[in-house]
Order: sequence, then C-alpha cells, then structure tokens
Amino acid sequence: MGDRSERLMDKQPYEGVGEIFREFDLLAGMAYLFASESGIRLSGAEGNRNSAQDRLMEQGWVSPTGRLIDTQLAYSCYEYYRQMYRQEPLDLLLIEEASGRRRIVDICCGGGATIFALLKAERRERVCGIDAASEPIELLQTLLETEGCDVRGSTSAAGTAVYRMNDAAGGQQIDTHIGDIHQLPWREASFDMAICRASLHYLNVKRAIGEMHRVLEPGGRLFLLVHGSGYPLDYLIHRRGIWSRKTIVYALRKWRAAWGGGHAPVHSKGRYLSRKQVENLLTDNGFGHIRYYTDKNRMIGGRFPVYFAIAAEKMG
Repeated sequence: MGDRSERLMDKQPYEGVGEIFREFDLLAGMAYLFASESGIRLSGAEGNRNSAQDRLMEQGWVSPTGRLIDTQLAYSCYEYYRQMYRQEPLDLLLIEEASGRRRIVDICCGGGATIFALLKAERRERVCGIDAASEPIELLQTLLETEGCDVRGSTSAAGTAVYRMNDAAGGQQIDTHIGDIHQLPWREASFDMAICRASLHYLNVKRAIGEMHRVLEPGGRLFLLVHGSGYPLDYLIHRRGIWSRKTIVYALRKWRAAWGGGHAPVHSKGRYLSRKQVENLLTDNGFGHIRYYTDKNRMIGGRFPVYFAIAAEKMG
C-alpha cells in the first residue's frame, strides 16, 4: 500500500498498470468498484469481484478497507470496461458512425478508451487523442507501450508522442497530445472525423465546436456525446443517493441556467447542454445533416435524456 502511495506522490502512478487492462477480471473489478463508489449502475462486472479485489489490494490499487486508491485510474478502467466489453447503444452508435473513417481525432480523450475501441473495430490510418490533463495522456501512452507500439517521435514540451502499432498491414498511427482543446494543434482539414464524448459541456462550447470544424475536412463527421437535461437528477439521485429540498433546488438551478441561456459552473458535475443549444451552435459553425439520438434506458421519466448523441457533417 505504501509503495503505491509513494508512486502516486512521485508522479509515477501507472507503473505496472498494464496487468489490470490485460486481465479482464482485474479490469472488471476496478470498473465495479468505481461504479459502486460513484453510485453508477454497471451490469456484468460483479462476477469474481472478491478474488479480483483481493489481487487489486495485494498490488496496492485498493485499500485494506476495499476503497479505491486512485479514482482517476479507476474511472479509466470503468470507461475501458464499458466501451470494450459492455457497450451501450450510444457506444455502438459511435462505432457505427466511425465506420470507414480513417483519420480520427478524439477531443478530451481521457485515458484512451474510445481510441482503443476505434482501433479494435477496424483498421485506421491515424487516430489522435488530446486532453488538457497530463495524467490520462500518460496512462494512454503507458497502455500503448504495453501493447507493443513503437514510439516514433515525442516532444515533451508539447506533451506530444507518436506511436505506431505493429501489425501486418503496416501499423496504425496513434498521436497523443496534452494541450488546449480551444486551440487544437492540427492544420485545417486534417481529419475525416472528430469525436468528443461527455466533455463538451465543460468547455467553451462555441470555441470548441469551431476548432472541431476547422480540423475536419469537408464532409468530415462530428460525433458528440453530451450530458442532457436528465443528467443533474441522475447524478444527484442515483449517484449521490440524495432526495431532499437541497437536491431539488440544485437541479432546478441547473435547468434554469441551461434553459435561460446561462451556464452552470465549469467544473460542476451537474452541468449539461440542451439539444437546441448544440444544434444551433453546429448550424452556426457550418455543420449540416444533423442527427439526434437518445438511449431509452438513459432517460429520466421517459422524457429527459441523461445523455444524448449528435452526429453531423462539415458542409463543403
């Protein structure tokens, strides 16, 4: 335990982490613990959790009391588990929308779960991931190296590294970047698809969408997964387990801010966007053929989406 804590303090948190992502039971165990501590419903991860938890405890990823040591890593495990093994309808929709797309950028890519899901689905020419935080990019880089990818170049000052997967088809290129989402480091028309999952509401939405439009080629596809109007209640009721006057006031404040054109605090976990807000911004920034999707299992009261997806194309 002390050894793991020392690694975290020494900024070497991902030493030996590859074993978790290679072994399904360990990955599912971390995902289950994260979901359990966060109040998230997660099916299929309960099996063998006791033996997995014992091993995770021995390796120092879980405390003697059964609590997670590194919540950020556990969140990445949760995302990998879901997107690689327990895809929900909107996850499957993303892979369907990405069919035939060869040059893809994942905005706010986190630890890279979406990148690995894209590479697993079909061969790509180039997949790039960018995040403003260094820790998830370091995890992604560690996992790429664990998979045997060759490092072709790196620029530590820009947080950039280029990897090449070793396969018979000549290798797929994966670029990782630490940087500002509002000033993407690529030229115009660099990609035929851009993805932003569950992060748009934390950004300056207008600037972020403008940058995605800039780096897409004409006809390039945009896929957004967004916290919807049902998210504040889902977060507070299901995740926090709270039902009180304070909860109701909090949720109403979030709804009023969104419908009134205001914005909740940037780091608020209850922040969300409306369909109308996103579609109007897409239209204003030169996107067309806009499609809106929801998951019936991710609705509050059958009306308010916890998440929704929007796909669109850059008009030529």
